Amino acid sequence: MRAIHESKPRTQATAPPAVHSALRAPSRPLDEGTRQLMGARFGTRFDHVHIHADAQAASAARTVNARAYTVGNHIAFGAGQFAPQTSTGQRLLAHELAHVAQQRKIADESPRAHPALPISQPGDAAEVEADRIASGELPASQATQTGAQIARAPASSAAPAACTGLARAGIELSVQMAVAAISVMPDSAIRWLYRSLKWLRTCFAPFTEKDFQTLVSSDKFYPDDRREAIAKGYSATIAADDRKLAWRESQKPFAGYAVSGYDPSARFTRPEQLAQAGYTPATGHQDTETQGFRPSEASAPSEELKELRTTSRTAQKPFSQADVLVFSGHQYAQYKAPGVWTDDNSSDPAVFDIRTLKPPINNIKLIVSTSCATICKEPAAIWKSLFPKAVFLGYRKSAPLNGATMARNFVSRLPKDMLFEAGGQSSAVSAWKEAIKAVHPDDATREPGWMDIAGNQVEYWTGKSFKKVAADSVDNKCKEKGDQSASVPDPGDWRTP
Repeated sequence: MRAIHESKPRTQATAPPAVHSALRAPSRPLDEGTRQLMGARFGTRFDHVHIHADAQAASAARTVNARAYTVGNHIAFGAGQFAPQTSTGQRLLAHELAHVAQQRKIADESPRAHPALPISQPGDAAEVEADRIASGELPASQATQTGAQIARAPASSAAPAACTGLARAGIELSVQMAVAAISVMPDSAIRWLYRSLKWLRTCFAPFTEKDFQTLVSSDKFYPDDRREAIAKGYSATIAADDRKLAWRESQKPFAGYAVSGYDPSARFTRPEQLAQAGYTPATGHQDTETQGFRPSEASAPSEELKELRTTSRTAQKPFSQADVLVFSGHQYAQYKAPGVWTDDNSSDPAVFDIRTLKPPINNIKLIVSTSCATICKEPAAIWKSLFPKAVFLGYRKSAPLNGATMARNFVSRLPKDMLFEAGGQSSAVSAWKEAIKAVHPDDATREPGWMDIAGNQVEYWTGKSFKKVAADSVDNKCKEKGDQSASVPDPGDWRTP
């Protein structure tokens, strides 16, 4: 059993009076949604945390060159930095809450009890550990106690590493060019606009709606039919200005990204689901009726397998244009046919065989499935070949009959302004894990989890905690329930008919 020790900061700089004044000022608790989100993420409650996000706190943060700083259970934020509704804001809040865990021994003490507080520096052990806790690499329960100090996120590290080298003027120009291109190529230009707005908010905070309106003078740039579809659910005032619509639409988790997949159970791709998540169908995306092949449609029994594979291969184009793939229905890894999906029609099922596609499809960043046995050993080998740059959110064993609950819970937990190029995969994994704990508490039978395809690792839920296993290990072998391999034999090399 390791000894509990206190980690001392390496700098002796002490806090100016403004820091203490800000911490003595009135505060507010975390809102219920954020408290639940962070509580699930850290495995603890944050009812006792005091948030200071007013002008006085912002001024104090400037005096110590910080985006935010923590003393005990008090967190003070710089101007515009308390934004738990955004992915950047959540990362900052998670880092500061990790410092709360490190200073829990003094949580009940007033900041007045510590008049000479040392100030942390980048590279201090406590700062490195806070990053590990915030990312989920280290449980909050293992936080090393630091004693009282000003644990801060320096202002110089406000943006994620992906922002390095980017110029605000260049991305602002990208916004203007995207708006101009919408009339010519609306689908791709709208995605371009949304991603550009996400980059501005992520890398150059605070970039506000007013800034966007100053940048783009025209309040009408959507095609009429697109505006009509987007405006549903918004007030007349917002619907009257395309800039207001675009600002709000771009804050949806998958805004700016394209989706495809095989979703016969309609967990992800109904119009209202597309609108909630923010992604749009990839070029060439098909509905499940045209993508799956029913045996009854074969021109002759001898042609059934060939025609099934030909139909499945039509997914190559939309999959190659998408960022996100979604799957539902029945997947047959537990029946010795990994990568084969069918819909819910038991008498004449539509069959989709992903093994017919040509690897690699490098554009896919994220795969989400509510089907059974998608992250156990046998299908994992297929994903490694087809989608080497993606992470796969799924189940090791049987999935729930009503996967819609899991799909909704997952999407609701995703942060706004999610960018795959700036930690989006990690954000998606965190949201999936939080949804697992909410939907499957104490459930040791289904083993939902996720697969790091490039890293050859699966992490799954045991009902009490998450456990890691090598994706290609015997410990990750799929449970066998039968054998359907003769019905849909493995096509082997994708070039064969």
